[in-house]
Amino acid sequence: MSLASPISAVNYNVNNTTYLDVFSNSGILTNFNLDGVDYTFEEGDSFTFMEGLYENVKLVLDKPVSILTNGIVNLTSNVAADDVIRVLNSAAGTNITGFNINGSVNIEGDNATLNNNTINSSTRNGVLITANNVNISLNNITGSALSGVNSSGNNTTIQNNNVKSSGNDGITSTGNNNQIANNSVTYSKNDGISTKGNNSQIKNNNVSSSGNNGITSTGDNTLIDSNRLTSNNGTGITSTGNNVTIYNNTANYNKKSGIYSQGPKANITSNNALYNTEHGVYSKGNQAIISQAYAHYNTMNGVYITGNNNALTNSYTYYNIYSGVNSTGLGNTFSSIYSRYNYQNGITITGTNNTISSSTLNNNTMNGVYSTGANTSLSTITASGNGYHGIYSAGNGVRMTLIWEANYNKMNGIYLKGNNANVWYVIAANNNKQNGILSTGNYNYIYSAGASNNTMNGVYLTGTNNTIYGATVSSNLKNGIYTQGLNSTIANIQAKTNKNNGILSSGSKTRIFNSIITYNTLNGIYSTGGNLLIQNTTSSYNKQNGIISSGSQAVIYNSTVNKNTLNGIHSTGSKNFVVSNKFMYNYLYGILSTGYNVDIEKNTVYQNRYGVYSKGSKAIIYLNKVYSNKIHGIYSGGSSATIVQNNAYANRGHGIYVTGALAKIYKNKANSNYKTGIFSKSRSGIITYNTASYNRGNGIYSSGYNSLIGANNAHRNWGYGIYSVGKKSRLAKNKATRNKKGNIKY
Repeated sequence: MSLASPISAVNYNVNNTTYLDVFSNSGILTNFNLDGVDYTFEEGDSFTFMEGLYENVKLVLDKPVSILTNGIVNLTSNVAADDVIRVLNSAAGTNITGFNINGSVNIEGDNATLNNNTINSSTRNGVLITANNVNISLNNITGSALSGVNSSGNNTTIQNNNVKSSGNDGITSTGNNNQIANNSVTYSKNDGISTKGNNSQIKNNNVSSSGNNGITSTGDNTLIDSNRLTSNNGTGITSTGNNVTIYNNTANYNKKSGIYSQGPKANITSNNALYNTEHGVYSKGNQAIISQAYAHYNTMNGVYITGNNNALTNSYTYYNIYSGVNSTGLGNTFSSIYSRYNYQNGITITGTNNTISSSTLNNNTMNGVYSTGANTSLSTITASGNGYHGIYSAGNGVRMTLIWEANYNKMNGIYLKGNNANVWYVIAANNNKQNGILSTGNYNYIYSAGASNNTMNGVYLTGTNNTIYGATVSSNLKNGIYTQGLNSTIANIQAKTNKNNGILSSGSKTRIFNSIITYNTLNGIYSTGGNLLIQNTTSSYNKQNGIISSGSQAVIYNSTVNKNTLNGIHSTGSKNFVVSNKFMYNYLYGILSTGYNVDIEKNTVYQNRYGVYSKGSKAIIYLNKVYSNKIHGIYSGGSSATIVQNNAYANRGHGIYVTGALAKIYKNKANSNYKTGIFSKSRSGIITYNTASYNRGNGIYSSGYNSLIGANNAHRNWGYGIYSVGKKSRLAKNKATRNKKGNIKY
């Protein structure tokens, strides 16, 4: 069996005259004569056009062919509406290389190649492609009235072309699976590159000075990779398709946004978007992933997100005129954001259920974080050096965890305006021009916060039902903690060296637990609201009072108040309870109380100037241990006081000193005081069942009118055991022995 010999392709040379012997207005002749020789055209033959000017050209290629050039070959047509070269669908696999074409090229045949041509001044599209699998490469296409390249075919490759000054788009592609790569597209009247098909790849193109967008893509599953989009009159990249990947592009100096994405599930990664007139990156679609965005110096926002359930990670947004990041969508997450020096906020959040984590938001003209949406979550945040607040939150249900720094902001470190906020672990809210933390909302909970060296307060709460648990507040120029609202809870606080008070509270029903308040310039705790509760708290070394309370029905329980420059506690409210505390080494009074119906009970009071000093009526002074105070142990100046079962000893004045009328003084021990054990000026007072021994003055002295003195024991006092000078006083069943001046005198 013999095999047929393969037919070898033949190359024919033609010039600007002889080409007409081969190429007719309807197609390539099958039989033709060149230079007196007859030939028959075979598929795969090629024609080399020799150098020269070819005028009035209309090449219709109806068979697979290669047309090439030798030297500079210029093709022109004097019929503006005609194509200079038209490849029919019967000419699949045609190759056109090396021509200078003044007009249009129309490719209808599949698998065609248009390579290394110059195409100028087309009155329509420079290159029109309706075929599939076409390769357009290394062409210069200038001045087309419509698009430089317009392709509706599939699997088209448009690469390494220079497309300039097109009247519509530089490159238009509506087919699927097309690749547009390494092209330079400039001065297009509409878009630089426009694609509508699916599964396209737009890679490594330089697109600038377009009348509209640099790249517009509406197809699904498109890859837009490593393009440079500069100085376009619209957006650098506009994408509206689904599942689009926008990777490693540079979009700078565009008149709208650098990158705009509207379709769902976009992946926008490693892009630079600088100096754009609107936003750097604008994501309007849902479920987008935006990573490694570098969005600087844009006239609006660095990154602007209006879609829902997007994720922005590992991004840098500096020096934008609006915010570094601005989100109005729902359920978006922001992680590892570095947003600085923006003219508004580092991050602006207005939608609900958003999350910000592991981000640094410093030196912005307004706020580091500005959030008005509900249920926002912030964690691992640094927000310092901002012109307003480090973090501003006005939405309800906000959660903050691990705020590393909110320092050196010109207003507050953290401003909570919404309700039901939970703030855990504020490591440092320091050196702010107003407060470390300001909360004006209700039912907010702050756990473990550090707020020091602020110009106003460390923590300032004005709403109701707020809790701060575990805070260190020091060296603030006003108060460590200041609460104004009702039902505040302040627990496990360390408040020291603040220029006003350690804790200042003006709202009623404030509760202060388990705190240490020291070295404040004014008071340790200053409360003006009613129903105060202070429990298990130490207030020491403050320049005025350890505790001052002017509200009614306050309870001070099981606390230690010592070494304050004025009083341990100064209480002016009525119906207060001072129970089971220790007051020692305060410069003036251990307990100073001027309100009525006050209960001073089970306290230990020693080494103060006065131990207990009560001026209000109906006071109850019960079971206190009062000793070694510099003047009197217990002083009561209000009427109807009840002083019972106290142990007042070793005080340098009187043990118990009473001047108010109708006092009831019974079952007390007043021993070893430097003056009288019990000294009473009370009118109609009752002094019974007391023990007063070893005092340097009298055991019991009474000058009050109509007093009852009975069943007392007075032994070994330096003066009289019992000495009564009040008119109509009655003495009965008293025991007095071994007193130096006498046992009983009346």
